[in-house]
Amino acid sequence: MGDSMNVKESYYNLKSMFNESMTVELLTEPLQTCRLSDDAEEMQVLLEAARFDHSGVVNDQNEVIGYIDKESLGKGYVESYIKPFKTTDLISNSTSMIDLIYLFHERDVMFVLERNQITGIVTSADLHKHPVRLLAFSLISILEMALLDEIKQVYRTEKEAIEQLPSSRSEMVYELYQERLKSNKDLKLLDNLQLADKGELTKRTDEILEKCEFHSRNQCERFFSDIEKVRNNIAHAQTYIGEDHNAIIRAIVDVNMVLKNLLG
Repeated sequence: MGDSMNVKESYYNLKSMFNESMTVELLTEPLQTCRLSDDAEEMQVLLEAARFDHSGVVNDQNEVIGYIDKESLGKGYVESYIKPFKTTDLISNSTSMIDLIYLFHERDVMFVLERNQITGIVTSADLHKHPVRLLAFSLISILEMALLDEIKQVYRTEKEAIEQLPSSRSEMVYELYQERLKSNKDLKLLDNLQLADKGELTKRTDEILEKCEFHSRNQCERFFSDIEKVRNNIAHAQTYIGEDHNAIIRAIVDVNMVLKNLLG
């Protein structure tokens, strides 16, 4: 029970930190702007050179009144290509990072409001910044702790749990255990399970599979394969989490859902 309470406390402390202290501001870039009278083709070249997809558009009072999309620009002036902001395009700079990530499930860009003025922009590329990577890595780490707790509750002995793994995986666990035991005499056998091992045990253990609310063993296998790729890329300090900009979003959303199922 003690381990379970510690894991639950870690999970809610993490969510509290990212809800209250880690906001959109940490990911926001200043919004570059142009004027209605600017040449649209020249703006397209400038945006391409700066590797931006969007620019805000200001009026004579320097108020941001809309935006342009690089791909839609052509001959003429910017005023011919301006797009008005929709309510769903805008987000407050005080919005929590977790809420932002859920919003990015359905869009690639949002414009940031600060004191009722549009001053910044957040794109899917900004989800590769360190605060988001920290959130993803932390959630996956807490999931590992929660799964280990479940494994200990389901199986009467460590040996019984390890025997559920394929022989190649169980041999690796024993080898790692013997190696690490030299420097830590209090180490338990199950402490040497890797994320892939915990995924395999989840897939093979009906009680844990059902508690996580996976609909099939195939779904469970895909879930662990996907989050392991994200976790490994973060751990190895890769600049991008694979080619798919949505990989880290899916990892955070899916891991958060499984943790809710496990911890309540």
